[in-house]
Amino acid sequence: MQRLPTALPHRTELRSLKMRILFLALCLIATPAHAGTRATYLRPDGGSTIIEVADSGDARIGQANDVEYGLLVNGRFYMIEAGRDGTFVMSLNDIAEAAGLVLPREFGRLRKSLRALSAAESNLESDGTETVAGRPGYRFRMKHSDIVERLVVSDDPALRPVGAAMEGIAVASVAAMGALFGDEMSSEVIQHIRDMFARGAPLKTFDGWTLATVEDAEVPRDRVALPEMPLSADEVTQRLRTKRSGS
Repeated sequence: MQRLPTALPHRTELRSLKMRILFLALCLIATPAHAGTRATYLRPDGGSTIIEVADSGDARIGQANDVEYGLLVNGRFYMIEAGRDGTFVMSLNDIAEAAGLVLPREFGRLRKSLRALSAAESNLESDGTETVAGRPGYRFRMKHSDIVERLVVSDDPALRPVGAAMEGIAVASVAAMGALFGDEMSSEVIQHIRDMFARGAPLKTFDGWTLATVEDAEVPRDRVALPEMPLSADEVTQRLRTKRSGS
């Protein structure tokens, strides 16, 4: 009787295949990931802001000198201040709570003025196209608003990591400010933020940030990791009070 050919590999071949798979898996685990994206935006004041996004989605935003910068880590936003006295890490949630304690009157007025806005004033409508930094984009304006600036966004896949990081920073920041502006106000603003970023990554923002460059970059994970343990809420409050007093 003729033997049918079998597709099953020999036991030795199976063992060899398993070893190769195991070796590749160990290499992937042992090798730190460095892939990422770096974008530079020019600001209206003449300065520039650099956004670095690691493959994890965590991001770093700041200027070239790194004296002060922000980190988006696991969806939470932190401010980092580096100086002669050391490096201080502060959660934006704690900063907002501290501001509510140290600056109650000022933020009381701000909350009232923000609540005077209606949802319709933040709706977007199409306003043609515009090319920024050699990239074609879709332009939008605010409905029922006299704001002259226009938002320009792109659906270029190369910009998606940057757009996702900017959205994460904006959402985390507004959510943290709920203690100051009210949860209802924060939820409304977050809806508009998500609507804006659903249209694409910003080439130009309403407040004048304009994309200059975007590139693949080596962004090691320690670049977007917290350099120190965050200060406690009480320590953040005391630091804000000290700054306010000028001492």
